[in-house]
Amino acid sequence: MSEESPALEVNSRPRRSGSVIKILCPYYVAGAVIGKGGENIKEIKERSDAAVVVSQNNVRFPGTNERVISIRGSMDAIKICVNMIQEKIRTDQPPENVKGPRTENEKRKQCCKLVVSDNTLGRIIGKAGKTVQEMKNKYNVEINTTRRSETPFGLDERAISIEGEEGCVDECTEEIIKIVCEDTYASMRFVTDYDMFFMDRRGPAFYGGYNMAYGRRGGYGGMRGGYGGPRGYDMYPPAFMRGGYRGSRGRNYNSYRDNARREDRREDRGRRDSRS
Repeated sequence: MSEESPALEVNSRPRRSGSVIKILCPYYVAGAVIGKGGENIKEIKERSDAAVVVSQNNVRFPGTNERVISIRGSMDAIKICVNMIQEKIRTDQPPENVKGPRTENEKRKQCCKLVVSDNTLGRIIGKAGKTVQEMKNKYNVEINTTRRSETPFGLDERAISIEGEEGCVDECTEEIIKIVCEDTYASMRFVTDYDMFFMDRRGPAFYGGYNMAYGRRGGYGGMRGGYGGPRGYDMYPPAFMRGGYRGSRGRNYNSYRDNARREDRREDRGRRDSRS
């Protein structure tokens, strides 16, 4: 389905207060979400009284092939927006030129993919993974999150994938939205310039997008080859950020990489503990 504008903010007077959450939308469904002349997304705004912004046509969430829909408003407004967008994702028919088997598109319809701040994700996971495990058992869904090491340097957003039966996914999503809205310390930009972050899209990621395995290119170490690692901790910031990103002799990069690895190990221990 074609869309009239590559980027669209539906509010003539955007809501300036309220919680912020984002939902990922397959690029081939974005036209159905926006509608001809923006009529569908205007309806979402009118029914929810929330501010809604769809990322530009060529902008994707880092490491995926999905566009980002930012939502700001009250808890009830966010729930209405997410439910209406999910309905479009589930019912829209992908065009014939979409790459990949039809089964992948059907599997995508079983998922809801949210983006929350890095800090809020800790509340969703809970101590030793207790909170997220309780939600998995309660709603009989699979919940996966991006690791901190899979997040580009400087981006404080993490993706969450909830997969299962339609009703169970919706109920679990509403509980996650409640956690986000009740987090008084949550802070996430309403509109993010994702073009600032470079990702390698050559392999499949856990949430149906692309893999974030770096290190093959050797980083920015000149003839010495840089600091590429086997698990893929090399990030590619824009040129104007590279000096501050690496720091003197790569100290900033090494610090970020080591912290990301330690955080991964802590999250792995939490997941193991929650299963035992």
